[in-house]
Parts: sequence; structure tokens; C-alpha cells
Amino acid sequence: MIPGVNPWLLIGVASAILVSFFGGVTAGKKLERTAWLEREVELQQIADAETERANKIATIYGTSLNEIQDVSHNLRRKLNEQRDQLASCIPGGGVRFTPGFVGLYNDALQTNATNSGKPVGEATGASADTILATHIENGYRWRVCRNQLNALIDILEPHQ
Repeated sequence: MIPGVNPWLLIGVASAILVSFFGGVTAGKKLERTAWLEREVELQQIADAETERANKIATIYGTSLNEIQDVSHNLRRKLNEQRDQLASCIPGGGVRFTPGFVGLYNDALQTNATNSGKPVGEATGASADTILATHIENGYRWRVCRNQLNALIDILEPHQ
């Protein structure tokens, strides 16, 4: 022991140092935990906002898809009705398009035809029913392609 120093004073000082040290460590842990909890709340708010945004976009796309499918269904029904009426108006399909017309029509639809001047169909031409059926099928395929391209554009463009 140090001469002239009260041992109880030394014990009191040591106790005060220990209490201050452990109190500081505890306060530091509480501050750190508070900072982590605040950051977690911020991140959760960001995640909630993104989830809400994604849900709004999904609702918009779902609504648009339903509307497009309704319109498509109605148009397909009307086209089929018109095709049926055309077939019933002219017995035996009396209207025939010339091979030249069929060649031009096919030429407009092909991307890399080897000989676009020749018709891909019959050598004698095609009936109005065949032309209409081809047009309906091509329209369906183009719609599917257009929808895929629009979806890709929507994914790549930033939403505002």
C-alpha cells in the first residue's frame, strides 16, 4: 500500500473507475443498438415503398392485360363472324385473289423471302377466306410480339 493514503479511498476510486468503465460500455452498446435499429427502420421503409410501387405496377399491368384480352377476344369474335358471313355470301368461295396479289401480300409479311415475287400459296391464287384466316393469324402473332416488346421496353425504361 501507499503510505499516507487511505485504503478506503483507493477502493472507492477503483470502484468509481470500474463503474464508470462498465457504465460507458453499456451506454456505448445502447447507442450502437439504437443506431442499428434506426437503420433497420429506414431500410424497412424503403422496402415497403418499393413493394407498394411494385404492387401498383402489377395492378396496372394486370388491368391493362385484362382490357387487351377483352378487346382481342371481341375483335377475334367479330373477325370470325365476318369470315363466316363472307363464306356464306358466296357459295363455293367465288372470290379468288390472283397469284400476283397473293405474292405481294406474302411479300409484305416475309422478312427474308428468297423469291418474294412468287406466291407462297396456291398457283391459282387464294380465296378471301384463306386471305382473312392468314390475316387473323398474322395479327395474333404480331400482337403477341408487340406485347412482348412493350413489356421489355417497360422493364428497361425507368418508371416515374
